[in-house]
Amino acid sequence: MIGPTIWVVGSATVDTVFQCKEIPSPGETVIGGKRFSVSGGKGLNQAIASAQMGSDVRFMGCVGRDVGGNTVEYELDEAGVDCSHLFKLKSASTAEAGIFLSESGENSIVVCPGANQRLTGKMVAEVMSHQEPDIVVAQLEVPIGAVIEAAKQAERFILNPAPAADIPDELIKLCWAITPNEIEAEQLTGTPVDTEEGCQEAAAELTKRGAKNVIITLGERGCYWFANGRGRIFEAPKVNAIDTTAAGDVFTGVFASRVSYGSTIPDALVRANAAGAMSTTKLGASTSIPHRQQIEEFLSAETAKA
Repeated sequence: MIGPTIWVVGSATVDTVFQCKEIPSPGETVIGGKRFSVSGGKGLNQAIASAQMGSDVRFMGCVGRDVGGNTVEYELDEAGVDCSHLFKLKSASTAEAGIFLSESGENSIVVCPGANQRLTGKMVAEVMSHQEPDIVVAQLEVPIGAVIEAAKQAERFILNPAPAADIPDELIKLCWAITPNEIEAEQLTGTPVDTEEGCQEAAAELTKRGAKNVIITLGERGCYWFANGRGRIFEAPKVNAIDTTAAGDVFTGVFASRVSYGSTIPDALVRANAAGAMSTTKLGASTSIPHRQQIEEFLSAETAKA
């Protein structure tokens, strides 16, 4: 059974990954290991994560009329994502990202946004104003005007406020859920979230500014959900992480899919935590995203171990 359509409005890139023992410091040169390319971008990753949960997903974004754009379209289509609103532009190249990946699984990323910066609020409105979408997911790798317009069109808007940036209260008020990581939560509120008390203070600030549900992703610690004046930590499964690049995107995409099916938020967060953790055990962004059956088998195995 396919739940309501999920619209993902956002970025798509071609990622070049450089493996190295440690991420170089400013001015430092290190000898790397393998180099490989794969499709990525927060929007693409989130769309594929929702689609591989079985959801009906439509992606809206911009790529160039180039090899990278063809690759992005192919990978979305292979995952079952509707690409009819992927704009292929003559005047811009497909976005690219350079990713330094350490042996410990940490990463440092530089994105050249290219065509991602060409998505406008007008383009979003022209497509979505006749659709009456239930769930819309967006990030901040496309212009803020497009994100705000997407939020206005949604019954339930989920914002992954990444990369970290100051965003207007106008947008936060439109969020049914907002999913910052630790860095993004601190930048948005000024409060460190390295303790549960810090999570509560930061989340309370975001709800005061208008967000209905605040979900702070905490890496290997799991996530913190805050709504209606109450908060709760959801612990993540323990795994041997080798690449954390897409973990937050997978989390958000799986969360969106589960709530579209009518799952409770706690149920959705358990599966989002599991999927995010699983994605860190494989290299690459889109290539690390698990399918629904794999997530259920993983959770069953975790339950058996408990």
